[in-house]
Amino acid sequence: MADALIKIRNLHKIYKMGSEKIHALNGVDIDIGKGEIICLLGTSGSGKSTLLNAIAGLEKPTKGEIKIGGIDITKLNENQITSFRRLNIGFVFQSYNLIPTLTALENVSIGMIFKGVSKSERDKKAKIMLEAVGLGNRLKHKPNELSGGQQQRVSIARAFVDNPRIVFADEPTGNLDSRTTDEILNLITDMAKKNGQTMIIVSHDEEVTYFADKTFHMQDGKIKEIAIKREEKNEETV
Repeated sequence: MADALIKIRNLHKIYKMGSEKIHALNGVDIDIGKGEIICLLGTSGSGKSTLLNAIAGLEKPTKGEIKIGGIDITKLNENQITSFRRLNIGFVFQSYNLIPTLTALENVSIGMIFKGVSKSERDKKAKIMLEAVGLGNRLKHKPNELSGGQQQRVSIARAFVDNPRIVFADEPTGNLDSRTTDEILNLITDMAKKNGQTMIIVSHDEEVTYFADKTFHMQDGKIKEIAIKREEKNEETV
């Protein structure tokens, strides 16, 4: 894909356990376009979370390249990759990762402190985003005063608040019931499409594939199959 935002070539991640080598990633090659909604689907141990962590710059691969917007992030040092994440990437986690002593507004705005955004501007952006995810009346509530679905909405607001180019969602509905799962998947994919953002969702749940433009089925650290959704909602296998 000539206009791919993310290009991954010959990606390997090998862990050593005593004398044994575990190939968590075993020669992954993928292209992801700007604005695409991607699902990395697989069972536990398939390599999907390792791949997400590598693309997000949280884990260095053993070999291979990951180019995002033409920058090979595998060649960046720790300070450079931290800065790159801060400017380009948002995260939605399964366990929400909210700070329990902070309100919803504070949890959403806290990341902007490190970008030098003024408090009034941080609060304004956080309020707008919380209203967008349906929590305009929960600004001053702390995580223990919110349901699981509401906590995940705060997490989503935090991920999207500063309009990152890429949003990673690691099992974002793993702790939610089926009704809330559909609500959250609709919310995050609609927001990404509205803003032209690339989204990568890691999941073991086949239902997530219905919300993705393209699904990479992973097994044993490799891409075993790619399913592309047609506009009429049918899928074709590549």
